[in-house]
Amino acid sequence: VDELMGNRIKAAAAYSKATDLLSFILTEATSLPLNPPFTLDASERQRLQRYLVNLKAHQNLSTRQHACTSSKHLQGPKN
Repeated sequence: VDELMGNRIKAAAAYSKATDLLSFILTEATSLPLNPPFTLDASERQRLQRYLVNLKAHQNLSTRQHACTSSKHLQGPKN
């Protein structure tokens, strides 16, 4: 929603949190001593990895758009 509303900083922060969470789930969560144990089958792991790739792409796009907008704003109006 933030991305659609033009709130690129908030969108980038939300994407960052989401990628951190998915990365944790994919790398650390299965080693936690939980009862019942946390497991991911191959299809779940693949699906989460696709989500992670897509989130990172959106995060990068949002960050680049913010940087571009900020640099244009700093340059001021063109004559």
